[in-house]
Amino acid sequence: MINAKILLIASAGFLLSGSFQTEASVRSIVDVGKSEFGLNFSNVDTGLKTDTLCTDTGYTLTSCESNHVPDETSRCPNNPKYFKYCLCDTSFYDITLNGNETIESICGKLATTQGCTDKKGSHYTCSCANDSLTLCNAENEYPLTIKAGYFCRSGRNENPSWIQKNSCKSCEIPLVVNASKTGCSCPAEYKECNLGPEVGANSCTENGITKYDNCKDCENLGTYTTCPAGYTCSFEDCSDKYYITGCATGYTNIQDCSWKCKFMKIMPKN
Repeated sequence: MINAKILLIASAGFLLSGSFQTEASVRSIVDVGKSEFGLNFSNVDTGLKTDTLCTDTGYTLTSCESNHVPDETSRCPNNPKYFKYCLCDTSFYDITLNGNETIESICGKLATTQGCTDKKGSHYTCSCANDSLTLCNAENEYPLTIKAGYFCRSGRNENPSWIQKNSCKSCEIPLVVNASKTGCSCPAEYKECNLGPEVGANSCTENGITKYDNCKDCENLGTYTTCPAGYTCSFEDCSDKYYITGCATGYTNIQDCSWKCKFMKIMPKN
């Protein structure tokens, strides 16, 4: 007995004579999934089922709002296009507070801040892009009056800029603003030179003390490869030479003698 539920697929063509000819083929509906004619519905069914499996179990997101990224650990195992949660994009919200930190202590009271919270904690970003602020240059200037927290920093590792109250005090080059932002000091690379500065070294005077950016590491007192006869010498390691320190035993330093000593030396005894 022929099953009543059949799929009839007819192909028709006109003969050159104008007569109409038909051919029919009969295929069971159970063969639809294997159709040679592209009538395969199994992939569509599977896609709908996997989507439903994800959304019905809480995996409802396919994108995140601005400055957020998908939580990769919350992807749907049946279709990774779907996920449950978004996280703060820490390349934008680049400051995560530690311990008792506050965002004001990092960015300053003058900064513009934005915050974002996710399951990993609170994250922030801050900016000094505020046209209403007039800021002192953090390297060369400092304000005459400083109130606690009244600075602006655009990131945890950025140098702070301080607000200008009436005017900013400038540090004359090579002086720079000191760590407390209350005055000027020599740059860290400038040192007091125990042996004097090298020729051409740059100088910087701070509180009456002159420092240099290039110090001698040798006095270069040595001038002799060997100690001359009649003298005592010291050897200078850095110059690899000797320098005179006095007279040898039995010799008199004429420069240290009085006129009497010189006269007696010239006039021999009878």
